Amino acid sequence: MANATRDLPSESFFFCANDLKGVPHYILLSLNLLIAVTSFSGNLFIIVVLQRVTSIHPPSKLLFSSLAFTDLFVGVIVQPLSIVYFLYPEVSKLCSYIGHIYSGVGLMLCGVSMFTATAISVDRCFALMLGVRYRHYVTKKRIQTFMVASWLANIGNAVSMLYNDAFAYTTVGAGLLCLTTSVFSYVKIHRVLRNHQTQVHQQLYFQQPNRREIPIKIARYRKTVSSALWVSAVMVSCYLPYVVITSIVYLSDIYSPILLFATELAATLVQLNSSLNPLLYCWKIREVRRAATNLLKQFLCS
Repeated sequence: MANATRDLPSESFFFCANDLKGVPHYILLSLNLLIAVTSFSGNLFIIVVLQRVTSIHPPSKLLFSSLAFTDLFVGVIVQPLSIVYFLYPEVSKLCSYIGHIYSGVGLMLCGVSMFTATAISVDRCFALMLGVRYRHYVTKKRIQTFMVASWLANIGNAVSMLYNDAFAYTTVGAGLLCLTTSVFSYVKIHRVLRNHQTQVHQQLYFQQPNRREIPIKIARYRKTVSSALWVSAVMVSCYLPYVVITSIVYLSDIYSPILLFATELAATLVQLNSSLNPLLYCWKIREVRRAATNLLKQFLCS
């Protein structure tokens, strides 16, 4: 593996994976194979399950379904391209073209996935804060408008990668905005739930002679907050490294095998989020969990 650095070509941010040799190459290839299998199977299962759930508010269900379909495309399209990219036998223009296609499609789909995941966090925050007004403000038509705008914005960002380096700045900016919005939403949820829990605790303390019910409600409260924080933490963990590495590459304007490995590993971590989303965004919903359990029972019995 070469230790020398060279100037980063302005016409290409992504290099052939064969610049990586040995253990780093096999690590990335193994991770992408694993993500391809889990993101396809997990999201396909969730899509089938969501069709059986009728109790979820339609706009929220549309967001979950859109997220599952987008992550399914990551497993069907992006991951096979990434495997071809990492298995390509030689450094050439064709290798560079494959890398550009893989990176462009991945940038688009993972961007839509990040936008949708952020919208889910905002949707949950609105559902808690607006109360009965939630169904009036959050409608299916508005969610559809948001999804169309999300796809158009990310398609435009992916296309811009072919012509200039502006995509790096828009990607970093959008990533920071989405991560900040998601964290803010869950912090807001935590505060609202804490205030509600304090009120419930006071009511139970003054009205209930048997105080053993208090720990039960506190345990339920902690479980709800824990699930929300896990969702936010995993999203930040998957996307933040890519935002940081991309910023370093463009600020330093240098290339090295170590930086290449860090970039590819960060991009793989972003795609890993597509494998985790079925668990983090859908499995935590009681109705989806119940429908998934019934579907698995039917499958095992048959």
